[in-house]
Amino acid sequence: MTRIRSLVAVPVTYSFARHFGGADKVPPSIASPSSHFQRIKRLGQAATFVRVTDDAGNEGFGECFGLPSPGPGAILIEELIAPSLIGEEPDRPAELLADWRRYFITLGNTQGAAMEALSGVDMALWDLLARRAGRSLTATLGGGAASTVPTYASPVPLVADPAQ
Repeated sequence: MTRIRSLVAVPVTYSFARHFGGADKVPPSIASPSSHFQRIKRLGQAATFVRVTDDAGNEGFGECFGLPSPGPGAILIEELIAPSLIGEEPDRPAELLADWRRYFITLGNTQGAAMEALSGVDMALWDLLARRAGRSLTATLGGGAASTVPTYASPVPLVADPAQ
């Protein structure tokens, strides 16, 4: 069985100022998109990408939320989670991450950066297993054959008042 050689978190932010051609051109409805973000301005779109590599060179990828900054999730992965997983066999992600899940919950982190970081690592581990097996992620997770999934686009207006 191959073991985890590395687990890397890459925090990424795409600046709204860059997208709109200057901080003064960012629409207020984007910088403060909802009533609970009026004081915490959104400076861009943020995420933390996760890459796990086994000692055979196989890679798996995951992603986790990163608002208002991708930094906390990346730090949790790099400084806490990754060192504990290096050298482990990645064949049972749920068992591998169970101690971290219990630890974060015990500290009162049932949501937010800690659980988001854990979800990114979980995705990367499952992706690694699927890629190593040469199977789809759907099949690896126990689902049937891949098929189309109906989707929709729903432009939700960005308004300051929840009643709106």
